[in-house]
Amino acid sequence: MTKEPNTKIRPVFDKNYITLATSSSNEYVKYLSVWFQSVIENASDTNNYDIIIFSDEISEGLKEKLLSQSSKKNISIRFFNPFEYETKLKITITHNNFNRACYFRLFAPLVLEHSKVLFTDCDLCFIKDPYLITKVDIENIPGAACTDPIWVKVIENRRPLVKTPDSIKYAKETLKLRDVRKYFNTGVFYMNLDEFRKNDYYSVIKKAIDDNFFVFQEQCAINAVLNEQIKVLEEGWNTLVYEEVPDYVNADTKVIHFPGLEKPWLYPSIKHADIWWSYARRTPFYEEILVRIMDLKAPSHPEFRNLYMTIHPFYFLLKKWRYRLLTHLTFGKKKEKYTKKYTTLKAKIKEQKEFVKQMEGVLK
Repeated sequence: MTKEPNTKIRPVFDKNYITLATSSSNEYVKYLSVWFQSVIENASDTNNYDIIIFSDEISEGLKEKLLSQSSKKNISIRFFNPFEYETKLKITITHNNFNRACYFRLFAPLVLEHSKVLFTDCDLCFIKDPYLITKVDIENIPGAACTDPIWVKVIENRRPLVKTPDSIKYAKETLKLRDVRKYFNTGVFYMNLDEFRKNDYYSVIKKAIDDNFFVFQEQCAINAVLNEQIKVLEEGWNTLVYEEVPDYVNADTKVIHFPGLEKPWLYPSIKHADIWWSYARRTPFYEEILVRIMDLKAPSHPEFRNLYMTIHPFYFLLKKWRYRLLTHLTFGKKKEKYTKKYTTLKAKIKEQKEFVKQMEGVLK
Protein backbone atom coordinates (compact mmCIF):
# COMPACT_ATOMS: atom_id res chain seq x y z
CA MET A 1 0.00 0.00 0.00
CA THR A 2 1.22 3.54 -0.67
CA LYS A 3 -1.24 5.52 1.37
CA GLU A 4 0.28 8.51 3.16
CA PRO A 5 -1.80 9.19 6.28
CA ASN A 6 -2.08 12.78 7.39
CA THR A 7 -2.37 11.92 11.08
CA LYS A 8 -1.23 8.70 12.77
CA ILE A 9 0.05 5.35 11.56
CA ARG A 10 -1.26 2.28 13.35
CA PRO A 11 0.40 -1.14 13.43
CA VAL A 12 -0.51 -3.45 10.55
CA PHE A 13 0.08 -6.66 12.49
CA ASP A 14 -1.38 -7.83 15.82
CA LYS A 15 1.51 -9.93 17.10
CA ASN A 16 5.05 -11.16 16.44
CA TYR A 17 6.04 -8.02 14.63
CA ILE A 18 8.83 -5.48 14.54
CA THR A 19 8.40 -1.92 13.34
CA LEU A 20 11.19 -0.70 11.08
CA ALA A 21 11.53 2.85 9.82
CA THR A 22 13.94 4.89 7.76
CA SER A 23 13.93 8.16 5.87
CA SER A 24 14.93 8.87 2.30
CA SER A 25 15.07 11.51 -0.38
CA ASN A 26 13.94 10.85 -3.95
CA GLU A 27 17.58 10.56 -5.03
CA TYR A 28 18.34 7.95 -2.36
CA VAL A 29 15.52 5.55 -3.27
CA LYS A 30 17.95 3.41 -5.29
CA TYR A 31 20.02 2.85 -2.17
CA LEU A 32 16.96 2.56 0.04
CA SER A 33 15.98 -0.42 -2.12
CA VAL A 34 19.19 -2.18 -1.03
CA TRP A 35 18.30 -1.53 2.62
CA PHE A 36 14.86 -3.01 1.91
CA GLN A 37 16.32 -6.02 0.08
CA SER A 38 18.54 -6.79 3.06
CA VAL A 39 15.46 -6.75 5.31
CA ILE A 40 13.57 -9.06 2.94
CA GLU A 41 16.37 -11.61 2.70
CA ASN A 42 17.04 -11.75 6.43
CA ALA A 43 13.42 -11.70 7.57
CA SER A 44 11.99 -14.79 9.21
CA ASP A 45 8.82 -16.37 7.84
CA THR A 46 7.47 -16.72 11.39
CA ASN A 47 7.66 -13.00 12.24
CA ASN A 48 6.07 -9.87 10.77
CA TYR A 49 7.75 -6.68 9.57
CA ASP A 50 5.91 -3.34 9.63
CA ILE A 51 8.04 -0.90 7.59
CA ILE A 52 7.44 2.84 7.34
CA ILE A 53 9.43 5.09 4.99
CA PHE A 54 9.50 8.76 5.98
CA SER A 55 9.88 11.02 2.94
CA ASP A 56 8.43 14.24 1.59
CA GLU A 57 9.49 13.75 -2.02
CA ILE A 58 9.55 10.13 -3.26
CA SER A 59 7.56 9.95 -6.50
CA GLU A 60 4.65 7.54 -6.93
CA GLY A 61 6.51 5.69 -9.68
CA LEU A 62 9.51 5.04 -7.44
CA LYS A 63 7.23 3.95 -4.60
CA GLU A 64 5.58 1.36 -6.85
CA LYS A 65 8.99 0.13 -8.01
CA LEU A 66 10.13 -0.26 -4.41
CA LEU A 67 6.94 -2.07 -3.47
CA SER A 68 7.49 -4.52 -6.31
CA GLN A 69 10.49 -5.97 -4.48
CA SER A 70 8.42 -8.09 -2.12
CA SER A 71 5.09 -9.87 -2.20
CA LYS A 72 5.55 -11.53 1.19
CA LYS A 73 2.45 -11.29 3.35
CA ASN A 74 4.51 -10.86 6.52
CA ILE A 75 6.21 -7.70 5.18
CA SER A 76 4.27 -4.44 4.94
CA ILE A 77 5.77 -1.21 3.62
CA ARG A 78 4.09 2.18 3.86
CA PHE A 79 5.13 5.76 3.16
CA PHE A 80 4.59 8.80 5.34
CA ASN A 81 5.06 12.41 4.29
CA PRO A 82 6.18 14.37 7.39
CA PHE A 83 5.80 17.79 5.76
CA GLU A 84 3.36 19.13 8.38
CA TYR A 85 5.87 18.31 11.14
CA GLU A 86 8.94 19.31 9.15
CA THR A 87 7.79 22.91 8.74
CA LYS A 88 7.62 23.35 12.53
CA LEU A 89 11.19 22.22 13.20
CA LYS A 90 14.34 24.29 12.69
CA ILE A 91 16.28 22.21 10.16
CA THR A 92 19.94 23.08 9.66
CA ILE A 93 22.04 21.13 7.15
CA THR A 94 25.62 21.12 8.41
CA HIS A 95 27.39 18.96 5.80
CA ASN A 96 27.04 18.65 2.02
CA ASN A 97 26.35 14.91 2.29
CA PHE A 98 23.58 15.38 4.87
CA ASN A 99 19.90 15.83 4.05
CA ARG A 100 16.88 17.22 5.86
CA ALA A 101 15.46 13.67 5.83
CA CYS A 102 17.93 12.88 8.64
CA TYR A 103 15.68 14.85 11.00
CA PHE A 104 12.61 12.76 10.23
CA ARG A 105 13.39 10.13 12.90
CA LEU A 106 12.44 12.75 15.48
CA PHE A 107 8.84 12.62 14.24
CA ALA A 108 8.43 8.88 14.93
CA PRO A 109 6.82 9.28 18.40
CA LEU A 110 4.42 11.88 16.98
CA VAL A 111 3.37 9.80 13.99
CA LEU A 112 3.59 6.12 14.90
CA GLU A 113 1.10 4.54 17.28
CA HIS A 114 3.51 1.66 17.79
CA SER A 115 5.21 1.17 21.16
CA LYS A 116 8.71 0.66 19.70
CA VAL A 117 10.51 1.21 16.39
CA LEU A 118 13.94 0.39 15.01
CA PHE A 119 14.70 3.60 13.12
CA THR A 120 17.79 3.42 10.92
CA ASP A 121 19.66 5.28 8.22
CA CYS A 122 19.35 3.75 4.77
CA ASP A 123 23.08 3.68 3.94
CA LEU A 124 23.35 0.32 5.65
CA CYS A 125 22.32 -3.29 5.22
CA PHE A 126 21.11 -5.97 7.59
CA ILE A 127 22.96 -9.27 7.54
CA LYS A 128 20.80 -10.86 10.24
CA ASP A 129 17.11 -10.78 11.10
CA PRO A 130 16.10 -7.28 12.31
CA TYR A 131 13.52 -8.95 14.56
CA LEU A 132 16.35 -9.96 16.91
CA ILE A 133 16.39 -6.38 18.25
CA THR A 134 13.10 -7.10 20.05
CA LYS A 135 15.06 -9.19 22.54
CA VAL A 136 16.75 -6.01 23.80
CA ASP A 137 14.99 -4.65 26.90
CA ILE A 138 14.28 -0.92 26.60
CA GLU A 139 11.43 -0.65 29.09
CA ASN A 140 11.34 2.65 31.01
CA ILE A 141 14.14 4.18 28.91
CA PRO A 142 13.99 6.19 25.65
CA GLY A 143 15.89 3.63 23.62
CA ALA A 144 19.13 1.88 22.75
CA ALA A 145 21.96 2.62 20.30
CA CYS A 146 25.62 1.83 19.70
CA THR A 147 28.39 4.15 20.77
CA ASP A 148 30.28 5.76 17.89
CA PRO A 149 33.95 4.77 17.32
CA ILE A 150 34.37 7.60 14.80
CA TRP A 151 33.46 10.10 17.51
CA VAL A 152 36.09 8.55 19.78
CA LYS A 153 38.71 9.29 17.09
CA VAL A 154 37.47 12.88 16.88
CA ILE A 155 37.88 13.31 20.65
CA GLU A 156 41.22 11.52 20.85
CA ASN A 157 42.66 13.77 18.14
CA ARG A 158 40.79 16.84 19.41
CA ARG A 159 39.73 17.31 15.83
CA PRO A 160 38.02 20.58 14.84
CA LEU A 161 34.45 20.27 13.60
CA VAL A 162 32.14 22.51 11.58
CA LYS A 163 32.04 25.92 13.33
CA THR A 164 33.60 24.13 16.28
CA PRO A 165 37.40 24.41 16.59
CA ASP A 166 37.55 22.42 19.85
CA SER A 167 35.66 19.11 19.80
CA ILE A 168 36.20 18.40 23.51
CA LYS A 169 34.83 21.80 24.47
CA TYR A 170 31.84 21.16 22.18
CA ALA A 171 31.26 17.74 23.83
CA LYS A 172 31.33 19.24 27.32
CA GLU A 173 29.61 22.58 26.84
CA THR A 174 27.13 22.05 24.00
CA LEU A 175 26.36 18.35 24.28
CA LYS A 176 26.84 18.32 28.07
CA LEU A 177 28.42 14.85 27.92
CA ARG A 178 29.67 13.52 31.24
CA ASP A 179 31.98 11.18 29.38
CA VAL A 180 33.13 12.98 26.23
CA ARG A 181 33.98 9.64 24.56
CA LYS A 182 30.48 8.22 25.07
CA TYR A 183 28.50 9.44 22.08
CA PHE A 184 25.79 7.45 20.30
CA ASN A 185 25.47 6.92 16.57
CA THR A 186 21.72 7.07 16.01
CA GLY A 187 21.97 5.61 12.51
CA VAL A 188 20.51 2.55 14.24
CA PHE A 189 18.23 3.68 17.06
CA TYR A 190 15.84 1.29 18.82
CA MET A 191 13.28 3.75 20.17
CA ASN A 192 10.77 3.30 22.96
CA LEU A 193 8.02 5.49 21.54
CA ASP A 194 5.81 5.13 24.62
CA GLU A 195 8.61 6.56 26.75
CA PHE A 196 9.21 9.37 24.23
CA ARG A 197 5.55 10.34 24.38
CA LYS A 198 5.28 9.97 28.16
CA ASN A 199 8.18 12.39 28.74
CA ASP A 200 7.55 14.56 25.66
CA TYR A 201 11.17 14.10 24.59
CA TYR A 202 10.36 15.48 21.16
CA SER A 203 9.65 18.93 22.62
CA VAL A 204 12.84 18.82 24.69
CA ILE A 205 14.92 17.86 21.64
CA LYS A 206 13.16 20.48 19.51
CA LYS A 207 14.05 23.19 22.05
CA ALA A 208 17.66 22.00 22.11
CA ILE A 209 17.77 22.33 18.30
CA ASP A 210 16.27 25.81 18.53
CA ASP A 211 18.86 26.90 21.10
CA ASN A 212 22.05 25.32 19.72
CA PHE A 213 24.13 24.67 16.64
CA PHE A 214 24.62 20.88 16.44
CA VAL A 215 27.46 19.67 14.24
CA PHE A 216 25.85 16.34 13.44
CA GLN A 217 22.33 17.69 13.39
CA GLU A 218 19.60 15.65 15.11
CA GLN A 219 22.11 13.00 16.23
CA CYS A 220 23.88 15.58 18.39
CA ALA A 221 20.53 16.84 19.67
CA ILE A 222 19.53 13.33 20.76
CA ASN A 223 22.88 12.91 22.50
CA ALA A 224 22.60 16.30 24.19
CA VAL A 225 19.19 15.46 25.66
CA LEU A 226 19.23 11.69 26.18
CA ASN A 227 22.86 10.54 26.36
CA GLU A 228 22.72 9.34 29.96
CA GLN A 229 19.41 7.53 29.47
CA ILE A 230 20.10 5.62 26.24
CA LYS A 231 21.10 1.99 26.63
CA VAL A 232 24.34 0.88 24.98
CA LEU A 233 23.66 -1.71 22.28
CA GLU A 234 26.26 -4.34 21.45
CA GLU A 235 28.40 -3.03 18.58
CA GLY A 236 27.13 -5.66 16.13
CA TRP A 237 23.91 -3.70 15.76
CA ASN A 238 25.71 -0.81 14.08
CA THR A 239 29.07 -1.91 12.73
CA LEU A 240 30.61 1.11 11.03
CA VAL A 241 32.75 0.83 7.91
CA TYR A 242 35.00 3.86 7.98
CA GLU A 243 38.58 4.43 6.90
CA GLU A 244 39.85 5.53 10.32
CA VAL A 245 38.11 2.74 12.22
CA PRO A 246 39.64 -0.78 12.37
CA ASP A 247 37.49 -3.44 10.71
CA TYR A 248 35.26 -4.99 13.36
CA VAL A 249 32.75 -6.90 11.23
CA ASN A 250 32.49 -10.37 12.76
CA ALA A 251 30.11 -13.26 13.45
CA ASP A 252 28.03 -11.08 15.80
CA THR A 253 27.50 -8.32 13.25
CA LYS A 254 23.86 -7.73 12.39
CA VAL A 255 24.10 -4.39 10.59
CA ILE A 256 26.86 -3.04 8.34
CA HIS A 257 26.71 0.75 8.15
CA PHE A 258 28.58 3.02 5.70
CA PRO A 259 28.35 6.45 7.41
CA GLY A 260 31.19 8.31 5.68
CA LEU A 261 31.59 9.89 2.27
CA GLU A 262 32.86 6.60 0.83
CA LYS A 263 29.59 4.83 0.11
CA PRO A 264 29.62 1.33 -1.42
CA TRP A 265 27.60 2.51 -4.43
CA LEU A 266 30.40 5.00 -5.23
CA TYR A 267 33.44 3.02 -4.10
CA PRO A 268 32.79 -0.69 -4.73
CA SER A 269 36.28 -1.64 -3.53
CA ILE A 270 35.92 -0.40 0.07
CA LYS A 271 35.69 -2.93 2.88
CA HIS A 272 32.48 -4.99 2.87
CA ALA A 273 31.03 -3.20 -0.14
CA ASP A 274 30.67 -6.67 -1.68
CA ILE A 275 28.01 -7.48 0.92
CA TRP A 276 26.06 -4.34 0.02
CA TRP A 277 26.37 -5.12 -3.71
CA SER A 278 25.17 -8.70 -3.15
CA TYR A 279 21.82 -7.20 -2.12
CA ALA A 280 21.92 -4.45 -4.75
CA ARG A 281 22.07 -7.03 -7.58
CA ARG A 282 18.67 -8.37 -6.56
CA THR A 283 16.83 -5.05 -6.53
CA PRO A 284 14.82 -3.55 -9.41
CA PHE A 285 17.14 -0.52 -9.22
CA TYR A 286 20.38 -2.39 -9.95
CA GLU A 287 20.88 -1.00 -13.47
CA GLU A 288 20.15 2.54 -12.26
CA ILE A 289 22.76 2.16 -9.52
CA LEU A 290 25.31 1.10 -12.14
CA VAL A 291 24.47 4.00 -14.45
CA ARG A 292 24.66 6.42 -11.52
CA ILE A 293 28.15 5.28 -10.54
CA MET A 294 29.29 5.78 -14.14
CA ASP A 295 27.75 9.25 -14.22
CA LEU A 296 29.55 10.27 -11.05
CA LYS A 297 32.88 8.63 -11.83
CA ALA A 298 33.07 9.84 -15.43
CA PRO A 299 34.56 13.31 -14.84
CA SER A 300 37.62 12.09 -12.93
CA HIS A 301 38.36 8.64 -14.34
CA PRO A 302 39.34 8.25 -18.04
CA GLU A 303 38.02 4.68 -18.20
CA PHE A 304 34.60 5.69 -16.92
CA ARG A 305 34.61 8.88 -18.98
CA ASN A 306 35.27 7.04 -22.25
CA LEU A 307 32.49 4.57 -21.54
CA TYR A 308 30.12 7.35 -20.52
CA MET A 309 30.89 9.35 -23.66
CA THR A 310 30.25 6.26 -25.76
CA ILE A 311 26.83 5.84 -24.16
CA HIS A 312 25.96 9.55 -24.56
CA PRO A 313 27.74 10.69 -27.77
CA PHE A 314 25.27 13.37 -28.88
CA TYR A 315 25.40 15.16 -25.54
CA PHE A 316 29.15 15.70 -25.87
CA LEU A 317 29.00 16.64 -29.55
CA LEU A 318 26.42 19.32 -28.78
CA LYS A 319 28.55 20.50 -25.88
CA LYS A 320 31.60 20.75 -28.15
CA TRP A 321 29.79 22.82 -30.76
CA ARG A 322 28.29 25.03 -28.05
CA TYR A 323 31.81 25.88 -26.85
CA ARG A 324 32.88 26.46 -30.48
CA LEU A 325 30.01 28.89 -30.99
CA LEU A 326 30.80 30.73 -27.74
CA THR A 327 34.41 31.25 -28.84
CA HIS A 328 33.00 33.36 -31.71
CA LEU A 329 30.43 35.24 -29.58
CA THR A 330 32.64 36.24 -26.65
CA PHE A 331 35.74 38.38 -26.15
CA GLY A 332 38.74 38.67 -23.85
CA LYS A 333 38.91 36.28 -20.87
CA LYS A 334 35.56 34.65 -21.69
CA LYS A 335 36.78 33.88 -25.21
CA GLU A 336 39.94 32.33 -23.72
CA LYS A 337 37.81 30.32 -21.29
CA TYR A 338 35.56 28.83 -23.98
CA THR A 339 38.46 28.26 -26.38
CA LYS A 340 40.15 26.19 -23.67
CA LYS A 341 36.94 24.27 -22.94
CA TYR A 342 36.44 23.59 -26.65
CA THR A 343 40.02 22.39 -27.15
CA THR A 344 39.90 20.17 -24.05
CA LEU A 345 36.58 18.57 -24.97
CA LYS A 346 37.67 18.07 -28.58
CA ALA A 347 40.73 16.15 -27.30
CA LYS A 348 38.53 14.03 -25.01
CA ILE A 349 36.18 13.16 -27.87
CA LYS A 350 39.19 12.13 -29.97
CA GLU A 351 40.39 9.96 -27.06
CA GLN A 352 36.92 8.42 -26.79
CA LYS A 353 36.90 7.55 -30.51
CA GLU A 354 40.24 5.76 -30.06
CA PHE A 355 38.71 3.93 -27.09
CA VAL A 356 35.80 2.75 -29.29
CA LYS A 357 38.22 1.47 -31.94
CA GLN A 358 40.16 -0.44 -29.28
CA MET A 359 36.95 -1.95 -27.90
CA GLU A 360 35.86 -3.00 -31.39
CA GLY A 361 39.14 -4.83 -31.75
CA VAL A 362 38.64 -6.59 -28.44
CA LEU A 363 35.06 -7.60 -29.17
CA LYS A 364 35.70 -8.98 -32.68
